[in-house]
Amino acid sequence: MRALITMLAIMAPFAACAEEWVEAKPVMYRGEIAMTYRARLAGEWLIVEAKHSPEWHSYAMDNVHRARMAAGKETPETELPTRIDLSGGLKAVGAWKQTAPKDLSKLDIQWYSWGFVETARFAVKVERTSGAEASITINAQACNATSCSMVRDLKIVLTPPS
Repeated sequence: MRALITMLAIMAPFAACAEEWVEAKPVMYRGEIAMTYRARLAGEWLIVEAKHSPEWHSYAMDNVHRARMAAGKETPETELPTRIDLSGGLKAVGAWKQTAPKDLSKLDIQWYSWGFVETARFAVKVERTSGAEASITINAQACNATSCSMVRDLKIVLTPPS
């Protein structure tokens, strides 16, 4: 109970100043939505949400690092990580945080990967560098059991509060 009260106390300021989610941007594969991304500001935090369609997944921001550690190789067999870059009126302050990824490795073929199914969130503390719009650019890889769709320079724009 004490842990719940502490968590609620920490989250209360974010809820009070949370901006609405920006409309979700789809990642398409052969005319179907593989996943969507959306973003919002919550106080000092930028939150990016990845929502996967059934049977689709994407990869952790630290996927390559995790694969290097597991394989003991500088260039292990793995998929591309999720990368989120900021430009315009926001600057990241500190390291990105992500939902705990699932181990998606295929050890029988020495393929090492960690990623997300259903919904994943990425968060970073930010500061405004100007009153200008902020642009979030996402590069990633979304896959199902047989195919992958590259997420190339998907942009989400956050407008500053009026």
